Amino acid sequence: MAEEIILYRKKLSALTTETIGGAEFTVGTYENTELVLAQSGIGKVQASMTATILFDHFQVAALINTGSAAGVATGLTIGELVLGQQLAYHDVDVTNGGDYVVGQIPGQQLFFKSNQALLNVVEQTATALNLPATTGLIVTGDQFVANAEHVAAIKDNFTGVAAIEMEGAAVAQIATNFNKPFLIIRAISDNGDADATVNFDEFVKQAGKNAAELLLKAIPNIAALEGNEV
Repeated sequence: MAEEIILYRKKLSALTTETIGGAEFTVGTYENTELVLAQSGIGKVQASMTATILFDHFQVAALINTGSAAGVATGLTIGELVLGQQLAYHDVDVTNGGDYVVGQIPGQQLFFKSNQALLNVVEQTATALNLPATTGLIVTGDQFVANAEHVAAIKDNFTGVAAIEMEGAAVAQIATNFNKPFLIIRAISDNGDADATVNFDEFVKQAGKNAAELLLKAIPNIAALEGNEV
């Protein structure tokens, strides 16, 4: 989110920028760790392009993708963070074309799993900062979900889903194909119901602030991970 990029840029030193494919990438240093910042844009294609550039052009060692989402698990509240243990597509259905399940792209696994070492560090950091965070399944589709019937249909296909958004699984798929560790973090901006548009506009800035606070605190511990842990 743009709100997050602004917060991160204020903390980085020795900034340089490069534009590739219409996306701006900022390279800088934070706590002796080189970071590459990018705002992917909205949707799976934009997210996939940005992730591919990060791995192929900038040769990043790991990718952490943050953003907002609709929280659909019982008890999730606006502003709470969801750490994606698994990611899947909710808008993919090729079940008529072979032995597949809803959400599975041919040639790919159904669920893309975040790196456990990254997940552990961020979970511990959230606890230390007293930021409410839930670990669970995040599902992705090129749709802004804003009605209860749509949420119910997604839940029917993905038991235990915590959050619904528009980029995470695409980033996870690219990272998996590059054999690189990743973690998807979403701050809850709405609940995917009839009030979603109003709530999103009102709370998205706070959601971005929460995610940025979490990552800035976690980065030194992430950088300290041994190579065989991530």
